Amino acid sequence: MSQLVSVSKRRRHLPIVVSLFVFSLLLPIQIFVGPLRLSPYRIVLIALLGPCLIMWISGRVGKIRAADVLMILHTLWATIALIVLHGFETGTEPAGIYFIEVMGAYLVSRCFIRSRYDFEALVHTLFLISVILIPLTALESIAGIRVFNKLVGAIATAPTLYYIEPRLGMDRAYGPFSHPILYGVFCASILGLAYYVLGRARTRFAAALRAGLVAIATFFSLSSGPFVALAVQFILMIWNRVTRRIRRRWALLGVGIAIAYVIVDLYSNRAPLEVFISYLTFNVHNSYVRIAIWDYGTAELMRNPVFGIGFNDWVRPYWMGGSIDNFWLVMAIRSGFPGVILFAAAMVLLCFKIGGLRQLDPIVYDYRMGWLISVIGVAIAGGTVHLWDAVFCYFIFLLGSGVWMLDQEPTERLASSEFHAKSDLGRQGPARMAARGKIAFDVSEPIQGNRRKLR
Repeated sequence: MSQLVSVSKRRRHLPIVVSLFVFSLLLPIQIFVGPLRLSPYRIVLIALLGPCLIMWISGRVGKIRAADVLMILHTLWATIALIVLHGFETGTEPAGIYFIEVMGAYLVSRCFIRSRYDFEALVHTLFLISVILIPLTALESIAGIRVFNKLVGAIATAPTLYYIEPRLGMDRAYGPFSHPILYGVFCASILGLAYYVLGRARTRFAAALRAGLVAIATFFSLSSGPFVALAVQFILMIWNRVTRRIRRRWALLGVGIAIAYVIVDLYSNRAPLEVFISYLTFNVHNSYVRIAIWDYGTAELMRNPVFGIGFNDWVRPYWMGGSIDNFWLVMAIRSGFPGVILFAAAMVLLCFKIGGLRQLDPIVYDYRMGWLISVIGVAIAGGTVHLWDAVFCYFIFLLGSGVWMLDQEPTERLASSEFHAKSDLGRQGPARMAARGKIAFDVSEPIQGNRRKLR
């Protein structure tokens, strides 16, 4: 007898391990063991790293992928760089923490987000968190009351929150993170996921409403980087909708971006990067500082291209602060070109592999689109802000959460390319009915054409 899988009856609860990790990211608590700072998410990752490595190596969570290998090579190179630059005794501790944060976060999602149902539960949880944060961060931004810091400070050691200049007449909300940028990036990353994963079985208005709530949550960070992440995702969502009947539309978009870059380079008296940065910041001062960071940061990288400078100080003018508002530049400066290239290669390879899947179930097709748009949005925003602590681990966790799409059995894919080509958010038909639980797909063999079984 064919095995029928009813969408409405499948488990939609987030795995306990994933729930534990996600909620540990939201606890701004600092625990010190001697000089070592242990945040809740680090404690969770330390406990889970060993079991996850065993599951991954044994093949219990699918075959080892090239992106997996690139990610572990990145952590190994970063470890070598820190030990070379700071010595074995001093470099071992930060190298170990870095390995735990990168491989731990990646393998948690790699090992425990293994189906569309796990993925949907994850997105549902992230969306609920962003909605719950809206009134709390609105209170922070409008009234200046640091809700999370006060609550945590009453029972544990909370991180120190430094004064940040208000914007638009409001304070910048920290939320449960150590900086408004981190809060904003966390919320912004949920936009594409909420629209395509949670909105696909409902009306387009409901999907747009979810996207709007994510945008509102992000707004209270009042940070340009998260706003960039939102803008990129909205643009990609609109492009996907408008060009859905055009073949190779993403290649066409890439060509258009390349042409725009060349035009700006030819007709502007500034470098294209300077032009783009000037439009991605709140004011002229921020734009100038970011351009200066890029100039002096890349110069430092060229002086130390192999191992970077680790946690040593970088050369800059006396008036510039020590922070580098560029995630990719920070990674390159700390571990050299090999470090950032290996990490970027893992991310790009995952995007191309997942984006290149064909004959997908229409539901998975939309889930894939949501994951791709969210990852690309955060990656581009990383060129204007740095990601560290909990949100750094969260971004890597987000990368690993899409690998399950590569590990689907052939019986979970549709043989009809017509389903793949026509899958789109809000479209009537078998896919949408299935998401509402009105159809049970027969997964004992690929579905041919429009053949389906009604409950």
